[in-house]
Amino acid sequence: MPKLNVSSVDVILKAMVSKKNETEAFKWIRNAAEQKYADAQFLLGVCYQQGFGVEKDEAEASRCFGYAAEQGHAKAQHNLALCYFCGIKGIKIDKEEAVKWFCKAAEQGLAQSQFMLGVCCYNGDGIEKSIAKAAKWYRKAAEQGHAKAQHYLGICYTLGGKGFKKDITEAVKWFRNAAEQGHADAQFMLGRCYSTGEGIESNQEEAKKWYGKSAEQGNAEAQYWFGNFCDGEEAVKWYRKAAGQGNAEAEYALARCYRDGNGVEKDENTAMGWLRSAARHGHRFAKIALKYKTGR
Repeated sequence: MPKLNVSSVDVILKAMVSKKNETEAFKWIRNAAEQKYADAQFLLGVCYQQGFGVEKDEAEASRCFGYAAEQGHAKAQHNLALCYFCGIKGIKIDKEEAVKWFCKAAEQGLAQSQFMLGVCCYNGDGIEKSIAKAAKWYRKAAEQGHAKAQHYLGICYTLGGKGFKKDITEAVKWFRNAAEQGHADAQFMLGRCYSTGEGIESNQEEAKKWYGKSAEQGNAEAQYWFGNFCDGEEAVKWYRKAAGQGNAEAEYALARCYRDGNGVEKDENTAMGWLRSAARHGHRFAKIALKYKTGR
């Protein structure tokens, strides 16, 4: 097989993939990787990781990522960091080593690594716990349009912490950026801000809108709160969706619906079932009501 230049690697890969000849594409990638082209080493790692043209082999994938990472390939550095962060066959979990490689990729501007470095700083995984440092890296990724980073930066501003000032107005800005990209948790948080008037003027129609968008994506808290904006059967529908995910508030709301016949036919047994479930999940008023009804 002839030697390749870097530009031809991508051309050949696209040509082989378009013909659905994965095995042949793999051969060309491996040939280029053996000539120490970092892009090809990275692609070879992806092939082994995903089973593209070859049997899946996580250990071999990590080795390929390692070769490319050592040459400064940012995406390879990120993937290698994930191997250490999560642990795979042939690599034990090593959060400090993961942080080392996330740092290298983050410093090259890779948003995914900037976000993960923020996660590590926020949780104290492989590095000293610091909300200020977490926010720094979340911001770098957020400014590149990384929706998860935008959401987490909003959380940082909501909570505040040592060396980082709480700022709900700034939090709303970042929740909105993420929400407009379709991030369900950010949509819920934006809805909550509109509902409570924190960091923005209260607007119940906007709250309902954003709760609804988040609820449609399966966020249990949003489903409960969206249910509160609905009536009768529609409210029960959303309470049921949230309760199916173990949301205690929704379970308690369903218990009351069945008790009162609101949106459903009255059914004391079903009401008690939801009341017990809410109590099991720690709902304070459900526990009190259950104690009153059962005497224990």
